[in-house]
Amino acid sequence: MTVHEYFKDSDDLKASDVYVPREPEPQKAECGYFVPHFDLTREQAKAQGWHYRIKSGGRLRITHYTGTEREVVAPHSIGGYITNEIGKGAFADVNADIIFLPDSVKEIGEGCFSGSSIRRAVLPEGVTALPDKCFFGCKQLESVRLPRYLRGIGNRAFMYCEKIREFTVTDSMREFGEEIFRASGLEQFYARRGKPFRFNGSIFIGTPLHLNHSLIIEPTTENTNDYKVLLVGSMKTVRFPKGAHAVFMDQSVQHGCSLDLSKCSSVDFTYNSFACKRNSWGLVTSHSLVNIIMPYAARAYLPYYVHAYYPDGSIYPHTSWFTDVRITGDSAYLKPRNNRMPEYCFTDLDFRKNELRRLVIDGGTSRIEYEPNAIRSGRIRSVAVKGNLHGTGPLFADSCCRLERVTLGGFTVCIPPGNRKVHRVLLGAFRDADGYPCRCFDSSVYDRVFTEPPKSWGCSELKRLSQRQLIMIAVAVLRSSPALFPNREMYADYLRSHKRYAELLSGKLPNEYAFILKNLYETGL
Repeated sequence: MTVHEYFKDSDDLKASDVYVPREPEPQKAECGYFVPHFDLTREQAKAQGWHYRIKSGGRLRITHYTGTEREVVAPHSIGGYITNEIGKGAFADVNADIIFLPDSVKEIGEGCFSGSSIRRAVLPEGVTALPDKCFFGCKQLESVRLPRYLRGIGNRAFMYCEKIREFTVTDSMREFGEEIFRASGLEQFYARRGKPFRFNGSIFIGTPLHLNHSLIIEPTTENTNDYKVLLVGSMKTVRFPKGAHAVFMDQSVQHGCSLDLSKCSSVDFTYNSFACKRNSWGLVTSHSLVNIIMPYAARAYLPYYVHAYYPDGSIYPHTSWFTDVRITGDSAYLKPRNNRMPEYCFTDLDFRKNELRRLVIDGGTSRIEYEPNAIRSGRIRSVAVKGNLHGTGPLFADSCCRLERVTLGGFTVCIPPGNRKVHRVLLGAFRDADGYPCRCFDSSVYDRVFTEPPKSWGCSELKRLSQRQLIMIAVAVLRSSPALFPNREMYADYLRSHKRYAELLSGKLPNEYAFILKNLYETGL
């Protein structure tokens, strides 16, 4: 099937295809939310099924509830200790209809109500954030009385809440996690026009909003031709009208979508617009591919797994996340686009026509933001990054199994070849580590691998490292920049104490490793 056949029966967008959040209704006076203020002795609390832990400062945390009441009212205090926290999973799987929390509570833990049968919850004004999975899997939940000054909602907070029908984004809300309402019953949400949105389309995935509409957009303009897309409908085929200005926000384009943008005046895919499914090896699965027809005038980044075409059916040229790409022999010189390195931004698939072995990423003196597993290549042997790296998680994916040398901000680290499992653990040292000489390298990972049994650093398949492996790690450290390894002398001492075997082994090692051993034993360096 050609890409045009995807769109042959598709008309331009109609008003009914596009969901625009409504303006919030005026706040109504809350009635019927009076929470009884009562105190329990320790004996009473035990008899009613309250479990808790005493904290400092006359406070306590409720850790679990095993009572049988259908209408549950948490105590203001137990034995004279004020309840100011509800612990992780405290009401998880509880069989109750409604739960009231007292005004003394300031914090609730992850998964607090997850899996319970509650239909309603009343939260106190002192709570400013809903934690991850707060109401996860509460299939009977119909409504929650939220605090007026709630600022944040964690990941998957209302996921699988099938009876939740609507939600209002208040002016106080600032931080939103991923997939908040995924697979819930959400049909309406309210947001003030012009309010800066700090969430992405993943919060609506699998809801009636996602399934019943072609697009969910931000209510930021009166111009009907402006589409600031929060999410494309599930498995939808969408043809945009002539003259449309389309901007796709983070994770707005899900797997299985087909978009005809050929008549658009402008198209912009913001950073991380595309969300797709990958298997355990990090490869994009076939049903995740996205089909897009781009206007001739557009120049936009599209990841390699997207099938993109011009209106005449010719292939749209994919743009890498790197600019100023220069490839010489087996070396590549690249500059990160917008100083960003998203997940899998450099892969063998992007440069499959070239047998690259060396990679230079030049960010100058700028700050470069990277996502976990930004570099994924089973071919690359050395990587040099110029710039200040900042991010979360590992810089390299596990599949960088041949990587032997990394240079970051003028510091060099060597990774010994050999055991794949050990190599994978050592790759984990390349991560954001504030307080170290090189912000994106943590030498303590090397120290743990060298001094502790494999089970303690997550490699239970190995009983212990062989003497050869330990020698290889020690030599790799001596080859690296001294400033990065505060315990460098520990590795040198090991090589001195195992001189006889190391000298026998040196003839079988790569030249650069044998050279280090020779220098150590002859000159004491």
